[in-house]
Amino acid sequence: MAPLRRIEANIMLTPAAQKTLTEWQSKKFDKETRDDIRQLIKHGDAAIEDAFGRSLSFGTAGIRGLMGAGPNRLNRYTIAAATEGVARYLEKIHKNPKHPIRVLIGYDSRRNSSRFAEVTAQVFASHGFEVVLFAQMRPTPWVSFGVRHLHCAAGIMITASHNPSSYNGYKVFGPDGGQVLPAVDQEIMAEIRGIIDPTSVSLAPLDSPNILMLQGELDDEYVTAIYPLQNFHDVNKEAGSSLYVIYSSLHGTGITVIDRVLASWGFYRLSYVTSQIIPDGNFPTAPYPNPESPEAMQLGLEQLQYEQGDILIVNDPDADRIGVACFANGTTYSFTGNQMLAIWLYYLCSIKRDLEILPPHSEGIKTIVSTGLFKAIGDSFGVNCIEVLTGFKYIGHQITLWAKEKDHIHHFLMGGEESYGALYGTHARDKDGIVMAALTCEIALYLKQQEMTLLDYWDYIQHKYGVFTNISDNLPFSETGSGHKAMAAAMERLRKNPPATIGSHKVTAIRDYLQTPDSTSSLYGDALQYTLEKGASLIVRPSGTEPKVKIYVETQQPPGKALVKAREASQAQAKALLNAMKELLAAR
Repeated sequence: MAPLRRIEANIMLTPAAQKTLTEWQSKKFDKETRDDIRQLIKHGDAAIEDAFGRSLSFGTAGIRGLMGAGPNRLNRYTIAAATEGVARYLEKIHKNPKHPIRVLIGYDSRRNSSRFAEVTAQVFASHGFEVVLFAQMRPTPWVSFGVRHLHCAAGIMITASHNPSSYNGYKVFGPDGGQVLPAVDQEIMAEIRGIIDPTSVSLAPLDSPNILMLQGELDDEYVTAIYPLQNFHDVNKEAGSSLYVIYSSLHGTGITVIDRVLASWGFYRLSYVTSQIIPDGNFPTAPYPNPESPEAMQLGLEQLQYEQGDILIVNDPDADRIGVACFANGTTYSFTGNQMLAIWLYYLCSIKRDLEILPPHSEGIKTIVSTGLFKAIGDSFGVNCIEVLTGFKYIGHQITLWAKEKDHIHHFLMGGEESYGALYGTHARDKDGIVMAALTCEIALYLKQQEMTLLDYWDYIQHKYGVFTNISDNLPFSETGSGHKAMAAAMERLRKNPPATIGSHKVTAIRDYLQTPDSTSSLYGDALQYTLEKGASLIVRPSGTEPKVKIYVETQQPPGKALVKAREASQAQAKALLNAMKELLAAR
């Protein structure tokens, strides 16, 4: 390791970080950046080494990080450099195009999102691209949908999804509307690394004729595209107003479109969590604006209880995720992402079968860490369910592969992941919390007409298929430079010394996803899957951005048992397995 150099009494930097810091303090960078750096140094912020000692890179969902000065932070310069890299990549694969390369740019409610979107547009415009820039914030699914609808070569969404307010991000979509895959993002990163001076990136004026402002036109097209996905069009139209829906956008983009989309399906009776529908990148009522977080759902649940509505729908700030709760038996019940995957799939399979509109060769897609109940349901209806690695880009890519087949034999029904993201329909290639909100309303109305709630439906599914319990946790390693090495060493130990048992469960099979023959496969990655006796399974994978290993556990109890006892037994087994794996990973 290079020796540290002292720049202030309480700050020690590596020579590389010191060199980069000095460059960023020059007058080539704007006054705001230089002022930010002075504040960091003045207050002895330990993050200064992290900000200047390395650079941003692509993770599971694009580039994501803290905002601030430095090459490892999101700021106008790193946004410009990232866009320059994308532009150079697009020029390489579109040599001598007959028409200007077209790109679509969207942004969410986060601090600096609109500003970063403008910088992105200016860089693309300087290359002579035709740039379509949303005039107002819109959900991430709008970019995925819009790229294909507007025949764009690429799309950019400025968002950090559900991260805290200090973060922002840069998602890149390909011409199919799906997030770019690792092979492409590495090519883009190679172009970005070739940009030595981020201040040298050219920016066209914002009023450049190459920049076209998109107003609400795409809203109309989106509504039209998902309208046929209804299974009970007439019923929704006639009885939709009887469903009482509480809605929260967690200070994000969902509020810009949700009323119109739900109304188009017949659902007009919305009550808003008023303190959370005001777009605000500081997320004052939900510091961690993720529907997975009980704190983020709390205000909505309180309103659901007080008003005794039928369901609560909560989107994260860029509205690609959805949290769902219902009012039943005098109280509220929140569903996990895995539970909603099962509910959505069972409803679609059973209703389309009964209506005789379930296409042959229907397909479902889930990630390897999502519930096995999804596949069990699909199998029972003759719907083939395949698995892909964690990351919705792999689900989107599989939909694209099927769409390119000459015989179009495969029919995508729905796909999703345990982290509250799913997609119904093929209008987009990324998770879509808006279309899933519409589908959830249709399901809730269908059940209400039978005097059932979503909780009744969930209990029915468990009676039919058994109790599947899913829990997950992270094992963190040191945040210092040694943390990533320790994490890698832990994974290597598991590979060299595979456990015969985990806790009290015998290991019956091990799958190493690094051993997938095709490294371009959507099942190739750094993850280990353990199949255990009694229907249990366990997956470990290192985080792509932080020094921590993620652990996912699933246990099962067969159908026919009393639900309360089966749930308790399954939960106890899952917790025991989780703790046992943590011990294996932590062992030296």
